[in-house]
Amino acid sequence: MKNLIPSGKSYYWWNFNQSALIADLRQHPIIEQATIESCQSEAATRCFEVKIKERVPTLWVKAEWQRGTEMRFLIANDGAVLSVLSADQQISAASKFDRQLLARYSASTLTSLPVFDARNLANISDASEQLFKRAVQLVSIIEEESSADVYELKFLGNNEVEVEFESQLFTVVFNVNAGSELNARIAAQVQRLQRILSEKPLLASRAVTINLGLEREAFAVLAKG
Repeated sequence: MKNLIPSGKSYYWWNFNQSALIADLRQHPIIEQATIESCQSEAATRCFEVKIKERVPTLWVKAEWQRGTEMRFLIANDGAVLSVLSADQQISAASKFDRQLLARYSASTLTSLPVFDARNLANISDASEQLFKRAVQLVSIIEEESSADVYELKFLGNNEVEVEFESQLFTVVFNVNAGSELNARIAAQVQRLQRILSEKPLLASRAVTINLGLEREAFAVLAKG
């Protein structure tokens, strides 16, 4: 971030251009917050302290874009879009900004992030940041309550999401009806899933999908044969 700070400017320039500089810093995709304050130390007079809070790459989004082109969006923890790649681009061969991300995060870290599969959504451009923020929130809650890594998440409609975990061969459908009790709702569904895994291991071993969306119940779609 140092190259974004005009360190060669005078004290008077800094004194009169703080608001403009903060606005410029916030235009950078990776910067979530920026503030400028006078130095507090008595030994450091006529100086300013720049504080920056960076966004954290959290989620990949797969989406159909213009004319059926598949795109990948790299999403931050607050739902903001950090980068956009076409489906055939590799991270290491992407834009200058993506190479800046690689300077902070290894390619293995970025490629191992959970995926939000939004290809079944007709209008992903409508309020996309809120949609991405919702996906980030759900991945975070599901991982916290299940103590398992999410590989992929997909919205199904009717307040349901389909989740593929890194550690399971089947997908799991959760009811994610919004509200203050979302964490408790997901925790209860995770408990039902854990009971199925412990009490009915044969069923779990044959399952393609386990649907936890029904209150106090679950049903499984089994593999043929």
